[in-house]
Amino acid sequence: MITFDRGRSRFNFRTAAVAIRRGRVLLHHGPQDDFWALPGGRVELGESTDAALRREMREELDCPIRIRRLLWTVENFFRYDGRAYHELSTVYLVDLGRAALPDEFTRRLDIRPGFLRRGLTALPASPEHIVHRDGP
Repeated sequence: MITFDRGRSRFNFRTAAVAIRRGRVLLHHGPQDDFWALPGGRVELGESTDAALRREMREELDCPIRIRRLLWTVENFFRYDGRAYHELSTVYLVDLGRAALPDEFTRRLDIRPGFLRRGLTALPASPEHIVHRDGP
C-alpha cells in the first residue's frame, strides 16, 4: 500500500466507492471510530485506482463491482489518532450488482471527509478536484 510517515504526519493514497441503492449510500466505520466513511482502501504500488477499488470491494464485501465513473479526486487533510494526515484519493461511482447489504439507515451521521454530506446529495456530472480540510 502507498503510505509513508514523516514524523507525526502520514501520507495515504486511497480509493473509495460511492454505492447507492434505493436512495441509500453504503458507508462503513472502524470499531474504534465515531464517524462513517466511504468503503475502499489504499492503493498498492503499481496498481491502478480502479483495480485497487475492485480488489478492496472484493475483500470487504465479497462481491464484484462495476465502476461507472470517476466522481472526485480529493486532497484531504485531517487529524486522526494523534497524527496529521495528507490523503490523496479517487472516488468512483459504482454498482454493487446483487450484493446483500444491510437495511440500516440513519440520516444524522458524522460522515468524513465533511464535503461528502453535501457532495453525496448532488453527485457531480463530471469529475471534480476537491481540496478538503477537516478540523483546524
